[in-house]
Amino acid sequence: MRVLAALSGIIALFCMAIGVVTLLEVLPPLRDELTWTFWFGISALLFLASIACNAGGRGGGDEY
Repeated sequence: MRVLAALSGIIALFCMAIGVVTLLEVLPPLRDELTWTFWFGISALLFLASIACNAGGRGGGDEY
């Protein structure tokens, strides 16, 4: 689970970087639908998935 958390965190950082580049108009959007709000939304979802995978990987113990 930790590898999945790290992988989704890295992809989230990449999506955030593309969103910033699109927002600053360094590069034009790839399509009309792929604006900076799309990239930031995908980044937020991936960051949440990273947190969930990191917390979910702590198995073991007798806690219910």
